Parts: sequence; structure tokens; C-alpha cells
Amino acid sequence: MVTRTKLLIFINRVFKYCFIILLFFMIITSCIKNDKENNSEKAIKLNKTIAKQIFDYNSIQSKDEKKLYQILNLVSKAIELDNKNIFGYVNEASIYIKLGKYRDARLALQKIIELKKDYPELYLFIGILYEKEGDLNNAIENYKKALAMFNDKLSMDKNNIDIEFNIIISKIFVNSMSKQTALKEVEKFSKGNVDKQKMELMKQTIINFNKEDFLKNISN
Repeated sequence: MVTRTKLLIFINRVFKYCFIILLFFMIITSCIKNDKENNSEKAIKLNKTIAKQIFDYNSIQSKDEKKLYQILNLVSKAIELDNKNIFGYVNEASIYIKLGKYRDARLALQKIIELKKDYPELYLFIGILYEKEGDLNNAIENYKKALAMFNDKLSMDKNNIDIEFNIIISKIFVNSMSKQTALKEVEKFSKGNVDKQKMELMKQTIINFNKEDFLKNISN
């Protein structure tokens, strides 16, 4: 079974280039264990290799899309080995985003939702991709769904600052909260919190965040 920390690190490496603003607060639990243990282990190893290739691709100056399609072929093999391992769909979505194929990226994220239904972060990502395509209605619908789910989670886990911050981010995307108000909200729940570094990271995320620039550079 893959731990929450390992999965968070894995997703962070894959999506760093396009979701750097949002990823530090992603809360993902362990991936689903497959009965076919041998295939599952092979899929995990292959997906880790793929994630490194995507990370390395993003680091080079001269990029060749052919390389991304080669990596995509490996993703298909990983998914064939274990179609319940969400790593494969994370890799798939990240490559499609890099290629500017946002519909295909959304479908990959939707497959994760079919396996793990309680991730409001995924609806937020799907909304972002819809907005990138210019489909504001579907974007807002997914932002609102993420916001409702975050609020439900907060009702069961009061004073969880990660969830509170996710709510703030969702409100920014749904255009129901200004940056100034968001900063005040962060200041409010950061008082008395011992994790000063985390609180500062949250503040700087709000200060530096620009929705238009974020959407413009999502696939860079």
C-alpha cells in the first residue's frame, strides 16, 4: 500500500510545472490496492519511471513533443497493468496538459474520481481545465462542487486549516472572494498556529496568485 506522503510527493513532482500554486495543499490518501499484486507492483514501478521522465522533460530547454507521446505509450502500458492505480491517470493527465489536450486531461482526472470519489481537489482541477478551454459555465459548476465538498469536509473536521485554505482557493476561482478578503481569512485562522512556515506559504500563495496568468501558463 502506498502511503499518503509518498503519493503526495509523486503527484507534486508530476504536476509541479502546471499546478504549483495548488499542490501544496492537496490531500490525497493511499491508492487503491489491486488484487493482482504482481501487476500492481509493476505498474507502481513503471509509473514512478514515467513521473521522472515527465519531470526531466520539463527541466530541459529544447522540448520535443515526440518525447511526450513516447512517454504516453508507457502510460498506456502502466494503466493496462493496473487500471485501478491512480498514478497512471495522474501521469496521463499531466502529459495531456503539457500537450494542450485539456479535454483528454479532464477525462483522465475523471477516471481518478471514479476510483476516489471524495477528492474535491480533482473537481477544482477539472474546473481549471474547463476555464482554460473557455467553458466558464462548466468551470464554475466544478468549482462550486469542489467548494461544497470542502465545506462538507470542514463540517466533519472543524479548524482544519488545510481545508479552510482549500475553501478560500475555491472561492477565488469561483469569483466569490477577492484577494484582499482571502488574505484576511488566512490571517484569521493563522493566529496561534505553530506552523509559521506553512502559514507564510499560504499567505504568499494568495499574494502572488493571479488567476489570468495561472490559466495562461498552465501548460508551460
